[in-house]
Amino acid sequence: MNIVEGFENFVESNKLFDSSCRILLGVSGGRDSMLMSWLFLKAKCNFSIAHCNFHLRGEESDLDQQLVEDFAKENDIPVYVQHFDTESYAASKGISIQMAARELRYSWFLSLAKEEGFDRVAIAQHHNDQIETVFVNLIRGTGLKGMHGILPIKGKVIRPLLFLSAQQVIEAIGNYGIPYRDDKSNFSNKYLRNKLRLDILPLFKEVEPNFEEIMRDNIARFQEEESLFEQLVEDRRKALFDPQVQGYAIPFAKFKGVKDNVPLLFQVFRPYNFIKSVVEDIASSFPQDSGTRFLSPTHELLVDREVFLLRKIHEQEAADHIVIHEPQGAYSWLGGEVKVELADPIIDPSAHVAMLDFSKIQFPITLRGWQEGDYFVPLGMNGRKKISDFLINIKLSLFEKEKVGVLVNGNGEILWVVGLRIDNRYKLQGNTEKVLKLVWCNNKL
Repeated sequence: MNIVEGFENFVESNKLFDSSCRILLGVSGGRDSMLMSWLFLKAKCNFSIAHCNFHLRGEESDLDQQLVEDFAKENDIPVYVQHFDTESYAASKGISIQMAARELRYSWFLSLAKEEGFDRVAIAQHHNDQIETVFVNLIRGTGLKGMHGILPIKGKVIRPLLFLSAQQVIEAIGNYGIPYRDDKSNFSNKYLRNKLRLDILPLFKEVEPNFEEIMRDNIARFQEEESLFEQLVEDRRKALFDPQVQGYAIPFAKFKGVKDNVPLLFQVFRPYNFIKSVVEDIASSFPQDSGTRFLSPTHELLVDREVFLLRKIHEQEAADHIVIHEPQGAYSWLGGEVKVELADPIIDPSAHVAMLDFSKIQFPITLRGWQEGDYFVPLGMNGRKKISDFLINIKLSLFEKEKVGVLVNGNGEILWVVGLRIDNRYKLQGNTEKVLKLVWCNNKL
């Protein structure tokens, strides 16, 4: 089997793309990416080339660009070129040059693919890159997830050269006379990957000549076992979590059975970015008082009586309060919308609709979140009631309480607990002539 057939078989067996797909190739001008371009050309794929000039090696960077452009022109391949001030970007972000180049490269490839309608972005990484990645992950302590190395496909990004070793790439380049350029920085052991490639991994091959093939088998097993492990964790997650309108509820009765299994809990909460120390706190301090919160960069876990509530942390979606000066309009607020208009005096029993006696309204009126100490006279009652007590009585969770707003009259009285109950003092009477109608539309429901 020749290398083109091997390429086509790898693409098909890993379902990287089909004949209808448009592929954007990231091509630096080095051996790997030039071989990838040649393989796509020989396999008659529908592809274009994208080249990044990072301006890190002076004239050498420009010669890399020239090689890629010449190859594309000779073979009638569309080519895109982007120039980056990589050093300035790295300094502004406080990151290494290598990391800066990686961020710039992937960000541009993906945005270009979206703008130009490409279905996949192809990156030239071979089996030895795969081995290096596993060892880098071991050193950095990524755990089981790091053992799968580089996946053939992840989202839009594909790696169609993983079936080849570094030596096979070198041989193919020589056998088929494919032009390429060397990046001298690849031969410096200044960077971790280079040190692994040049100094450390050759020692393993010295001890075990079949090291690369053994690692290929190991990585395949790691990927299979990780898939099985993830399915088992997902089954436990589904058993623990009860879906809610916003996020999930985890009843204490369910959590109690797994609270001592911190490794399992860490995996269960991992998609929500809780670090291990926080998961340990959740388990060791169980059961916590109502109102206790645990935070990750993206989610929060809140104790609400006998249940944990898990939800995503959203940025503020609207102003804290909205001042309404006239009886018409639509106002975005707290993730929803309030529509205001004058209407005929017809009673609407819907909780999300407030029909108020317009003669008693004093503009401006204000939409805001409820506060401790707020009170109103619930529809159907004569005595006033604290809103905090009202929300407890209707059994809202702590998360739901945080989203409750009130409409305040110009005289300071609560007109409406939005979406729940109007104030009895402002209900429609037999002699009501004009009605202020407000409709609450919660976009999250």
